Amino acid sequence: MDSEVRQKIFYAMTAAVTIATGLVTRAFKDFLPSNNALYGGDTLWAMMVDFWAAVLFTSWSPLRILFLSIIFSFSIEVSQLYHSPLIDTLRSTLPGRLVPGQGFLVSDFFCYSVGACGAFFCDRYLVRRFFLP
Repeated sequence: MDSEVRQKIFYAMTAAVTIATGLVTRAFKDFLPSNNALYGGDTLWAMMVDFWAAVLFTSWSPLRILFLSIIFSFSIEVSQLYHSPLIDTLRSTLPGRLVPGQGFLVSDFFCYSVGACGAFFCDRYLVRRFFLP
């Protein structure tokens, strides 16, 4: 199997596991410590963005992917300041709550930064060294 295909499969699987973990943090928030329940999903969301960017842009460096994922995540958060009936109807659905989000929170910028940086360090120091030669 081609190494680029293997890399895409690996990052897609990593993104899928990250999505599942994020959904679990939302579903079982009553059983988690309050900080995990409040910030875990947003942190994992940014990690997921980073992993999907790695799927799409296999030739990019982890640092470039980090910047893309932070810019994308921050843009989604800022877009939550805009309200219209159509957008608000979309945001009231489950996919609308999970992708574009429901409401603007300044704390999400911190969560996105931590998540994207966490994915960067996993990618740079673990994945590319041990799993994807």
